[in-house]
Amino acid sequence: MSILYLLLPIALVFLTLAVIIFFWAIKNGQYDDLQSQALKVVIEDHLQPKNEKDKPIHVKDDEVIDSGYRK
Repeated sequence: MSILYLLLPIALVFLTLAVIIFFWAIKNGQYDDLQSQALKVVIEDHLQPKNEKDKPIHVKDDEVIDSGYRK
């Protein structure tokens, strides 16, 4: 039972630190944009050609025909 006198203050300190860090992260904009970083990996991988054959073909103006997806 005496261990509770040690564990309870330690738990309260950890809880207080977690709440402070959480509100700090919100204040600094860490949770502002949750979607773009997840999609950035997929989009960058798709846009970068793996080799010379996979480069996109430019037809006219800004229109691009992709040469296809290859693993």
